[in-house]
Amino acid sequence: MLVSCNQRLFLCLAEVNGLFLYGKSIEDIPVSILSEKIAQVSYQALHLIPATFSDAPDGKYDWRSSSLFTLSAKVPGVLVQPVNPGIATYIPGNSFFVFDMLILIVIAVNLRDHVVCGHLRAIPHVKVLDLFPYQAHDGAYSHC
Repeated sequence: MLVSCNQRLFLCLAEVNGLFLYGKSIEDIPVSILSEKIAQVSYQALHLIPATFSDAPDGKYDWRSSSLFTLSAKVPGVLVQPVNPGIATYIPGNSFFVFDMLILIVIAVNLRDHVVCGHLRAIPHVKVLDLFPYQAHDGAYSHC
């Protein structure tokens, strides 16, 4: 989903913890309905860190999930893009989600391009945290 930090839009990956149609909790929402005004999603943000060789020995992934953090909200479904990440199990007993940076960029641009002016106020505003915005090994981060 998109969040605003220091007046810039950033992609924030999260686990869904609730889906709502007409304000009522439901188990599943077709992707085609997410952009409708009747759909909302509540979430808990994921902390992402750059993947290391031991995290993704095939070199296919740049980022990995690390933990959940306190950023959570309920937002219009139009601000959410479903993602089906890879799951790494290279380290026995320690699985996590893995992500390709190019795919994350495409998701961020797609969300930014589809957010209409009426939804800008619904984008959660967050302060810079140790865990967000996500930072590369060199400490740099880029916005949408």
